[in-house]
Amino acid sequence: NYCDKLGKKVMTLDVTYVPEHRNPQSNEDYLLHWLNEVQPRVLNVAGNRSSVCPGIEEYVVKLLTAVFTNYQKLKLDN
Repeated sequence: NYCDKLGKKVMTLDVTYVPEHRNPQSNEDYLLHWLNEVQPRVLNVAGNRSSVCPGIEEYVVKLLTAVFTNYQKLKLDN
């Protein structure tokens, strides 16, 4: 893909918002681990619109808030 050609790290995260079938904690742990390993200077977040995937905006805001809160704690602990 294009990112590979540029030598950029990329991660695809399935955040399909289906509360009864999705464990947000697993996505949080996965993203937190990736951020800690890669330590990107810039994080580009892209995905579907709410019109295509209702509830996605709220889900992603909650996910990123939790991840960055824990990431900051992790950085302070090290």
